[in-house]
Amino acid sequence: MLSVTTVEIIKIIVATAAAYVPTVVISGCFAAWVAKKMGDSTAEDQGFLTLNPWRHIYPLGLGTLILMRVVNFPFLFGFGQMVPLNEHRIHGRFRDLKLIAALWARSMANVIMLCGAILSFILFFKLAIQPYELIKLYPAATESFASLYLAFRELNLMSAAAYMLWGLLRWIIMKIFPDMQNENIFLVFMVEISFLLLLWNYISPIFNAIVYGIESLFGSLVATLIG
Repeated sequence: MLSVTTVEIIKIIVATAAAYVPTVVISGCFAAWVAKKMGDSTAEDQGFLTLNPWRHIYPLGLGTLILMRVVNFPFLFGFGQMVPLNEHRIHGRFRDLKLIAALWARSMANVIMLCGAILSFILFFKLAIQPYELIKLYPAATESFASLYLAFRELNLMSAAAYMLWGLLRWIIMKIFPDMQNENIFLVFMVEISFLLLLWNYISPIFNAIVYGIESLFGSLVATLIG
C-alpha cells in the first residue's frame, strides 16, 4: 500500500508535468513563429514550429522542475528545448526591435498563459454553482485542480521573468560577441538562474504583487461583467 507521503509526491509529479508540457510547448512554438515573422526561419527548419510535445520537452528541464517541487525550492523553473535563433538572418528596418521581439517571444507567451490561467481559475469558481459545496463534495478533484493551477501559474511567472532577462542578456551578448556559440549562451542562462536564486528574497515580493494585481484586476472585471 502506498504511504501518504508517496501519494503526495505522485500528485506533485503529475501536477508539475501537467503544467510543464503546455508551458514549454506553447511558448516554444510561439517563439519559433515570431522568429519566422521577424525573418529567421531557423527554428521552423529544425521543426520547432509545431505543437508536438516531443519536439519541445526537455527531460532535464522537466526533471529539474519536478525536483524543485519535491524539495520545496523557492521558485519553479523548468526549461524546454532551446529554440534556435540566428540573428544574422534578421535584417531591415528596426532590426533591434525585431531581435528583441524574437528574443522575448517566449517570455510574452508565458505572460499570456499566466493571465489565461488566472482568468480561468477566477471564472471557474465564479461560474461554479455553490463553489464551496463543490469543494466539500469533490475535495480531491478540487485540490488537484488548485495544485495544477498554482504550479502552472508559478511556472509561467518565473519563466516569463527568466526568459525576459535572458533575452535582454542575449541581445547585449549579440552586440558585444556576435559569434558566441549557443553552448556558452546556455551557460549564461544557468548563471542567470543562480542570480535569481540569490536575489529571491528581494524579488519574490515583486512577483507576488504582480500576481495579486492581475488577480484583483481580473476578479473585478469578471464581477463587473457577470455580477
